[in-house]
Amino acid sequence: MPNRQKPARKNSADKKAEGEAERNKSTASRKSMKITLIYLAIGMVWILLTDKLAERLFSEYSQMQTFSLVKGLLYVTITAVVLFFLIYSPMKKMFDAREELENTNTQLKKSVGLYINLYQEIERKQVLLKSLINSTPDLILYKDTNSVYLGCNKAFEEFVGKKEEEIVGRTDYDIFSPELAELFRKEDMRVLETNKPSRFEATVNARDEKEIHFDTLKSLYYDMSGSLVGLIGVCRDISERMEKEKEITYLSYHDVLTGLYNRTFFTEERKRMDNSRFLPLSIIIGDVNGLKLINDAFGHTEGDKVLVEIANVFRLCLRKSDIAARIGGDEFSILLPNTNNESTRLIVERIRKMIESRHTSGKMIYPNIAL
Repeated sequence: MPNRQKPARKNSADKKAEGEAERNKSTASRKSMKITLIYLAIGMVWILLTDKLAERLFSEYSQMQTFSLVKGLLYVTITAVVLFFLIYSPMKKMFDAREELENTNTQLKKSVGLYINLYQEIERKQVLLKSLINSTPDLILYKDTNSVYLGCNKAFEEFVGKKEEEIVGRTDYDIFSPELAELFRKEDMRVLETNKPSRFEATVNARDEKEIHFDTLKSLYYDMSGSLVGLIGVCRDISERMEKEKEITYLSYHDVLTGLYNRTFFTEERKRMDNSRFLPLSIIIGDVNGLKLINDAFGHTEGDKVLVEIANVFRLCLRKSDIAARIGGDEFSILLPNTNNESTRLIVERIRKMIESRHTSGKMIYPNIAL
């Protein structure tokens, strides 16, 4: 048997509209019937009364004809007046309703035009905002109160290697390692619980396994009614800044030429080691022999080579816990924590022997230091 298509169910608005139409139709029928019956009653009463009156008043045909003419004119006049009063009110309501409808349509057109303009303006601002968000190199993301992603910018897409459509609806556990996801989740909860922005740094492995250091700021955001929607995160790549900070720190505590520590670091470490944990603490002081003569005779380049060679000897002869520093032009100092006199003497002898081993025949310039 062929399948019979079930009629579509009507919603409440359609049923209400149909009911209103039926009521209007019923009202119109009642009013039309009322006017018809009144007109019929007036006509019948008029004919009966005037005919009886004519029979009593007039006997001649010409008089009755004249009376019939006058009677007809009066009937038309009276019925016209009655019809006017009967029709005036409905007609007035109809024209008032039409005028109101026209005014409503005019206002509706204006409202539609205003709505279209507002919609276009909102769309334009949203496109502008999205363009601004996508143009920044910082990673921008936004989540709901359950830490589920609601959106992100292009930079975040490129970093995780997924489109925004693939990111939305997921959590950090679906994108990052369990350790990082746990860290990000804790920061999300801290922001939601304290209602305060949170700033932290984290190291993340990119898709090419390169380590990237991020400075992340997370804060809450709300809708137009002031209800909490979720949180926004902005992640800035600070890898280059951290490398420069490391470089600055290195230069602050190291001698550029030899790579050994400088006077500043040596002084700070000497103060730090001045406690029982590093005792006995020994210090070796050295002075390069003939450096000024080498600089004057052969140039500073050759003198620098001597300093670098002595620094390399220190690296080979000293322990990891020892600190060798260039504290002046031709002056070196070595801190030896937990080292007694005998151990210090052995280290000095080791350094001297290694320097002497570099005094090869035929070499005019060679390292020499007094310890």
